[in-house]
Amino acid sequence: MTGTTTTGTIFSSTGITDALINDYYLNTSTGYVYKCTTAGNASTAKWGYVGSIKGVSGADGADGVDGASVGQLQSVTSSSSTTTTTPNTSNGGTTYYRIKDTNGNWLPGYIAVKNGTKGDNGDDGVSCTHSWNGTTLSITSASGTTSANLKGADGDDGKSVGSIVCTTSTTSTTTTTANTSAGASNYYRIKDTDGNWLTGGIVIKNGTNGSDGSDGNDG
Repeated sequence: MTGTTTTGTIFSSTGITDALINDYYLNTSTGYVYKCTTAGNASTAKWGYVGSIKGVSGADGADGVDGASVGQLQSVTSSSSTTTTTPNTSNGGTTYYRIKDTNGNWLPGYIAVKNGTKGDNGDDGVSCTHSWNGTTLSITSASGTTSANLKGADGDDGKSVGSIVCTTSTTSTTTTTANTSAGASNYYRIKDTDGNWLTGGIVIKNGTNGSDGSDGNDG
């Protein structure tokens, strides 16, 4: 039964086969108490809420004392010992660790750390010799000879220079005739044989005319 309705209510899930008027039912989960107002089985009996045997929630209790902070982890001679020692570094040796708080008290429990055992020695390496034939390296051992050419594949052929063209600037593709006046600058760029302009250019500046020479002496 659930709820707090005081008027008669049927609770068919109770499984009660023969309820009598003034019978009481306690819901042990909620603490609610119900009184039978109409006799009958689970499908006909009616019940009304009369109260709860559970009191109101009590006030919160006072805060507990703060626990001590962990001070340090120390290696000891056994899992229950307080005698400190240096860690066991031997092959397969076990070191026990316990925790001491900042008040100097040993905390319960321990940690056991066991060193791994030393593995077997590895097999001796296989001796080998090597030789070069141009760019080919050959290595010979008991299992045979292996060779590899360490020279990479040839790169693509570069583009051939097609022509050197006079342009209006070092970045321009507009061709022009060379300026032959004194002190003038001419810009030149290179076109490859496929008609592509190569990056960059050169500047050629014409020299200026020299001054007239002085008259010679009379004969």
